[in-house]
Amino acid sequence: MRISNITPKFFGLYRTDTPLDLPDSSIVVVYGNNEVGKTTYADMAVILMSSTYDAPLVKRYGNYKDPMKGSIEIADGAESLTIQFKSATVPQNSGGPVKREGLPTNTLWLRTQAIQSLIIRNIFRVSSHEIINGEIAKEKFDGYGLGDRSGASIRSVLANYEAAAKALNKPISDLVKAIRARDNQLVEANKSTSDYEGRLTDLSRLAGEIEATRAKDRTERELQSRIAFCEGAQLVITTGGKALSSLEEIKTNKQLIHSQFSDANTRVGQIITEIADLKIQKRQQELDDLITEFDKKAREADTSLAVLSMTRDSLVANVALTSNESRRSLLGRLVQNASSRSTKMTTSRQSEIIGRQSELEATESELEDAYFAWDQFNTNIRAQEYVFSPPPATHSSSSGSRFLFPNWSYGIPFLGFLASLVSNQPVGILISLVFGVLLAFLQFSTSRSTPETHVDTAVVHDITLVQQAAQRVINAENAKTIAKQNLDSLMRDENLSMKQIEGFSQAIQTILDDCGLPFPVNADAATFTAFFEDLRTAVEACAFETELASQVAIKTDSLERIQQSFTALIQEVQGIYTSLEMVFNSALFLNTSAASTTLENLQEEFQRQSILRSQIKDVDELFVGRDDEEKVRPLMKMSPFERSEILAESEHRMTNIQVERKDLETKQRDLLDQINEFENVSKMSSLRSEIESLNEQLLDLQFNRFRFALQEKLLRKFASQRAQDLKPALVKNVQTMVLSVAKDWKNIEFLTDANGKIENIEVRKTDDSVVLDSQLSSGAQSLLYLAMRVAIMQQEATNGLSIPLFCDDPLIYMDDDRTRLALQMLKEASIGHQIVYFTCKKEILNLAKDMEIPVKIIS
Repeated sequence: MRISNITPKFFGLYRTDTPLDLPDSSIVVVYGNNEVGKTTYADMAVILMSSTYDAPLVKRYGNYKDPMKGSIEIADGAESLTIQFKSATVPQNSGGPVKREGLPTNTLWLRTQAIQSLIIRNIFRVSSHEIINGEIAKEKFDGYGLGDRSGASIRSVLANYEAAAKALNKPISDLVKAIRARDNQLVEANKSTSDYEGRLTDLSRLAGEIEATRAKDRTERELQSRIAFCEGAQLVITTGGKALSSLEEIKTNKQLIHSQFSDANTRVGQIITEIADLKIQKRQQELDDLITEFDKKAREADTSLAVLSMTRDSLVANVALTSNESRRSLLGRLVQNASSRSTKMTTSRQSEIIGRQSELEATESELEDAYFAWDQFNTNIRAQEYVFSPPPATHSSSSGSRFLFPNWSYGIPFLGFLASLVSNQPVGILISLVFGVLLAFLQFSTSRSTPETHVDTAVVHDITLVQQAAQRVINAENAKTIAKQNLDSLMRDENLSMKQIEGFSQAIQTILDDCGLPFPVNADAATFTAFFEDLRTAVEACAFETELASQVAIKTDSLERIQQSFTALIQEVQGIYTSLEMVFNSALFLNTSAASTTLENLQEEFQRQSILRSQIKDVDELFVGRDDEEKVRPLMKMSPFERSEILAESEHRMTNIQVERKDLETKQRDLLDQINEFENVSKMSSLRSEIESLNEQLLDLQFNRFRFALQEKLLRKFASQRAQDLKPALVKNVQTMVLSVAKDWKNIEFLTDANGKIENIEVRKTDDSVVLDSQLSSGAQSLLYLAMRVAIMQQEATNGLSIPLFCDDPLIYMDDDRTRLALQMLKEASIGHQIVYFTCKKEILNLAKDMEIPVKIIS
């Protein structure tokens, strides 16, 4: 809630039309040099918002019935409200309702009026002259919370209780005096009769003797009643005794079942039913039959797998063999690759390669021999160079002789040409043609350049040998080349065929590896077909075996779970035995039949023992409602004759007692007649009646006074506790605010008495020195007590309505540094609230401007 405007047009002795327009800010500093004017704004806000007048607050503005006019505008969220005086006057007494005119009815006004006027004054306004008054600050801090939210003051209720209790003091005192007067009159009446007290004493004695005879009479009647009880309960006692003996015998034989078994008896019956519902034996027989069938099918599957040399796991895990379609596809791929590989293997040229390798080895041997023969001639050139460029001819007998090629030398290139043509070697054909052309050219050149026609036979013979050796080398080299080419051609063809065969084998191997089939890679198509027929049989056998295995596993798992349930039931039974300290024989619970029989026998035996316990209990219940068991038990042990004698003696004594009592009662009646006669004469009876009536009235008044005092005490305790419950949060908030200003303070502790009332406030400084609040400086006190007011303001906001705080220069006692920090503290504390700080100090004005706090200047 925030106040936006205050206009005190005519407020007692103070008159002005200057409105106080407050900016929309959580804190604002209002500066003015007119002290009375500033105070009026704050006082008027308190009076206008309070539901009742506070005469001491407004009395300063005039005398009784002096006029007051003005208005205040407040807003809270979307709601707004204008409160105004038009013809109000200064009240004569406090507590009267404030008269306002033109007041709108809305939720904000109802919430405002629900607040105590005392709370509004305590929180709403903080003046500089009372801020250093520690007693007032602590009293308000303690008293905060003594009021409910409906507007009814707990203090008012407490005052009513105290007044009501106090008002009863005089009537009580008057009754006490009246009772004393009647007592004195009764004493005087008693003194007029000398032997009245003696007769009263005799009457009291007779009453005691009569009561003694009545007690004796009751004793004898009780004895006679006990004897009659014993006679009537004899059959129950006899049966109970026999039952007790039977139970003792059962206990000796260690067959006693604890009576607490009755708590578990119903559960044992349920366990018997649950064990029967398990049908473990029937399910076990079904499982055994299924296992027999499974073993038979497993042997058939093993036989089929043995033919294939496969394991069951590899077959079952192979998805490629699980259907006829996948198996036919797999068989087709294997047969196709096997057929292609067989075709390639039948066209192998390995024997021809061996022949060609022999030919190559023969040409290599011939080449070695030709090289050796050529090396015998020291020509310094290779054989091919010699053939194509022979050296000049030398003569052994004449320098004019010349070298001539023999005519048969022309047959060498001719033979090479034919051999190359036959072997289809283009290079050999070309070499033979070139060799023939060169031979003819050389022969022609020699014949032209040599004028001599006579050649030495020895020279010609030597040239021929060299020529033949050179030609042999060339022929051998050509023959090796041709043989090597033929062998390489065959090898290439064979290698290509082998690679194709290897590719088919690799494809077959890949298919077999993918399917996990332990089958020879080199098998033919017929073998593959036969293998797959065996594979079909094995797959079907394994599939049926797997199905049976699955059924066995399911039934085994089901039987195990059922067996676990049976085990759990037996463990539960064992727990019942253990809890009852009974011996648990596990051999009696090995199977469901034995367990059910054992438990049924246990229930039957417990039922028999329960009957025995019931018979014993009947004896014990004979004494239910009787407190004379110790006296009856001995009578039960007696014989009927002995009890008959005791009964006769008791009846004789009771006759004598009745005679004695009649005599005493006759004497008592005579004394009562004498006493009544004395009382009628002395009016003692009426005095006693009057005293009794006065005592009843006194008791009622004392009870009412006690009730008011108790209600006042309880309400005060509740109110104090409510205020105490609010203090931890308040104290923490106070400490946070104060320590943000007093940097040399370390901690603040509120010391309270046994009732939770604050006695002192201790301030612990950073040097660990402790100072009481009463020992603080005025500036430090104003800081502490101002923080206490702000904390109450913030706490009150949690109750649904944030009340603005009007401060009238509470910081004037502080030094400059703390003044700045304290104003900063107020600025931070105003968030979510509204604080209006009135001041006539320029220092505060300038400080507010420096701290960017909105400033309102009034004249």
